[in-house]
Amino acid sequence: MKNSIKLFSILITYLCFQSYCYSQNNSLISKADEAFKSGNYTKAVKYYSESINKTNNINYVFYMRAYSYFNIKKYEESKNDIKKALKISKKSPDYNWLKSSSYWLYSSIITKESGINKKSLKYLKKA
Repeated sequence: MKNSIKLFSILITYLCFQSYCYSQNNSLISKADEAFKSGNYTKAVKYYSESINKTNNINYVFYMRAYSYFNIKKYEESKNDIKKALKISKKSPDYNWLKSSSYWLYSSIITKESGINKKSLKYLKKA
């Protein structure tokens, strides 16, 4: 009986900790989304970066951080995050949206860097 109570206590503590971490991370993503919507992309990058190791929605965070980097003209960082966002599972409900949005953003970066060319059109077609 003592072992059952001890095990139950450990389980409850773990679940409470997980719940706390989940709510803390949702708060970070919410702050990041608000900063993004208000045009404060540097602050959005900060909050998305803080939430990366604390979320199950990692692909969304990488995509939004990539879009934030794009808006502050940090194209190399944006491309790196797009590649990470595209590692999303095909089983994810966000797969089609994230894939097409990521390819559109990648095409936009290439266009900004070197104008409309075959490479930018290739990624736009994938979108």
